[in-house]
Amino acid sequence: MNTSALAARRWLPRLLLACSVLALGACAPLERQPNEYQVGRSRLNLPAGDWEDLGTTDTVYPLPSQPGGSIALQARTLVLHGPKKEVLAVLRVQTNRGNFEREDVLWTGNCPRQQGMDVEDARSGSNVRVDCLRMKRWADGAWMDKYQSEWAQWLAGRKLAPLQPASYISYRYGMDRGALVVVDAWVVQNLLRPPTRNNHEFLVAGRPAKAWTEALAQAARQSTGMMDGTFTIPPFPVPAGPRS
Repeated sequence: MNTSALAARRWLPRLLLACSVLALGACAPLERQPNEYQVGRSRLNLPAGDWEDLGTTDTVYPLPSQPGGSIALQARTLVLHGPKKEVLAVLRVQTNRGNFEREDVLWTGNCPRQQGMDVEDARSGSNVRVDCLRMKRWADGAWMDKYQSEWAQWLAGRKLAPLQPASYISYRYGMDRGALVVVDAWVVQNLLRPPTRNNHEFLVAGRPAKAWTEALAQAARQSTGMMDGTFTIPPFPVPAGPRS
């Protein structure tokens, strides 16, 4: 046996061991980070803050294009508390319970317009996806009871509502094979709208909120293409702190 063959025999066990260690490392779950929660197939990462986890529930999303058809989802609701334990934000995220194993899904749901609500429908009439971002800048309890009655009643049963004034943001994104993420956020405006001291600051004060909602939508879209469903909620434009 030549020198090359002997060297190969000597190093082969070590090489196999090294490959095994690398393979196990690649398969090992990533270490859980602070403010990270699992919801369905997604790893939900929250911005810094005092978050309270209200747990998960199993839900379904009906498919109007398929009578009797639905997509199995899991929902997780979390509450952001302020320095005095006041409610600053309530966030609910719903995602697929497992990976996408359906036939192609036709999305017939619309992105409804409503007076006083900013609406961005990026699907442009397509039936292969849904991409609906909606924001109500002034969403008090009465408005929530009327237009988001199911979630509002669920929150009312737990005596949860952000300080007023607050905004409501919703986003739905669905793709072929049943990829779906649904986000609802009820957020005190102090986190979305910076203080204003003059006319110019007042006129541009709404821009951070718009930028945050668009960043939220982008993160939700990206989560459907991630192997582990990583969904990183962007930091609020204004850090949580004592109310003036």
